[in-house]
Amino acid sequence: MQNMRKRTDDEIATARKYGASGLARDLFSVADNLRMALMSITDEDKENIPALKNLSFGLDMVSNDFYSAFERNGIKQILPQIGDEFDHNLHQAMGETETDEVEVGKISQIMSSGYMLYDRLLKPAMVNIAVLKSKNDE
Repeated sequence: MQNMRKRTDDEIATARKYGASGLARDLFSVADNLRMALMSITDEDKENIPALKNLSFGLDMVSNDFYSAFERNGIKQILPQIGDEFDHNLHQAMGETETDEVEVGKISQIMSSGYMLYDRLLKPAMVNIAVLKSKNDE
């Protein structure tokens, strides 16, 4: 009986800790789309179009609140940088990019960020990996 009680208590603790993973997965595309919307507004557009400056400010506030809510609930964003080592535990290679600017085997392009819930990977960061430029391109 004690083993069954302990196992049940462990299952309840796990369910409480990781129960938000379904909702979190549903919200990742919203977070990525919000980030892309913010990136699409250039500094020049903000200076020339006052409405875009206000829109950008509002989107930035929503984005900050969104990621703060993630952090409060144990969700961490995986933000790889160009030139970082590829880690198959955190990243998913979507393709290869021929480049001289990044060391071979390192991250050359970031398509989307990844997310972890405590110690569980919920969504890997989508990246491209650098490969040697072929001699035919030169």
